[in-house]
Parts: sequence; structure tokens; C-alpha cells
Amino acid sequence: MFDRLESAFNQVRNFTAEASHELKTPLSLVRLQAEKLLVGGNLSASNEEALQMQLEELARVNQIIDEMLFLSRAEARAITLQCKPNDTERFLKGFALDARVLAEHGGQKFLALHEGAGSVPFDEKRVRQVLLNLLANALAVSPPEGVVTVRSQLSATEWRVAVEDQGPGLPPDQHERIFDRFVRVNPRDTDGRGSGLGLAICRSIIMLHHGHIVAESGAGGRGLSVVFTIPVTPAAATVEFGGSRQGSR
Repeated sequence: MFDRLESAFNQVRNFTAEASHELKTPLSLVRLQAEKLLVGGNLSASNEEALQMQLEELARVNQIIDEMLFLSRAEARAITLQCKPNDTERFLKGFALDARVLAEHGGQKFLALHEGAGSVPFDEKRVRQVLLNLLANALAVSPPEGVVTVRSQLSATEWRVAVEDQGPGLPPDQHERIFDRFVRVNPRDTDGRGSGLGLAICRSIIMLHHGHIVAESGAGGRGLSVVFTIPVTPAAATVEFGGSRQGSR
């Protein structure tokens, strides 16, 4: 039974990767033809506007395909992380510079807190991607003039980071579901722009670091806190993908 389940997971994973790859070429051709028409300058204002909208949708579809390819490669353990020791406090300070700009742009505030000193081996680019995704979600649900807080704690065994918003929060039975693919629970996401893959990608990145990511209710039941942990020494860690359990190599 377990062999059949693993075979089924592999078939779904391979189909996702192959279908996503095959879609890249025709979409690129459509985009190039649309851009060629725009450069020609022979379109009416209404047709040019319609073509611009098509290009925007093509860009969105391409982004979704890239995200699906990433998830398939992550689950197949086909992604190599560029891990090196990073000073967690310095890393968080660098991220906070951009995070404050993003928060102020929406009339909100960003607060970063860190405890502990030392380095943790992680892929700086990928972890920054996780934080930016969590920040964007937190800003989207927090009210005007609300505060998004990142709490970072480094202990002898793990680095713990929590991104806390001041939004309406989620019922406990949704805390695990938000990390599934194509799940959108943001009440403000009414324009359909979100792909619903962001948190699934965050989970894959953290699991590639042999860490864990969960969602919790905020202090006093207000808001949501998304917490990830990365071990200081990941050599003995174990990760799970698609229902299968794999030891680190």
C-alpha cells in the first residue's frame, strides 16, 4: 500500500513538472507576438489597452508555472541550496530596511526584534524569499496604521522566526490548510491576483533547510503568527515531502 501511495505521489509530481515545462514555450511565443504588435504601433487605443491586459495575465500565468516547477523540484529534492553560515541579527537588520519601506508604502509599520547572537547555515536568498512572502501576506491583512512584527530568536539548537500581523486571524482548523497549494484565505484577495502557492513555497524552502513552519493564533487570539524554525546543526534532521519521509543526506 505504501509503495502504491509513493508511486501515486511520484506520478502527480512528475505530471506537474512536465506539464509546467511544456507550457513555458507556447506561452513565451504568445507573449513575444503580443509585444511585437505593441511595438508596431498600429493599434487603436482600446486594442492596445486590451493587449496590455493580456500581457499582464501572461506574466501572471508564467509566474504560477515557475512556482509549480519550483514546488515539483523541491519535492523531488532536486534543488541545491547555497547554504553558508549567516549572522542572524545582521541578516534580519538587512531585511528590515526593505520591510519598513514596503510597510510605509501601505501606511503601516514594521517592527523587527531579535534575541541571541551567532550564525546559522542557510540560503540567504531563499530565506529572504520566505520572509518577503510572509511580510506581504501580513501587510495585506493588517489594518491601516497596523504593525507587522518579526520576532527572531537564536538558541543553541535552532533559529526561530515569527511574523505576526494584526489582521482578523484564522480559525485553528485553517492553520495547517493555508500551506496547501492554491489555497487563498486572505479576505482582501478579491481580485484573484494571488496564486495560492506562496505559503506552499515557503514550506518547501523551510523543509529544504530541515526546518518546520506553522501558523498560530496571535497574542490574545488577535491576528496570525507564522513561525518557522531552522536548526543550527541540520545534519541529523528529517524532512517530509508529499507524504514520504526522508532523512537528510
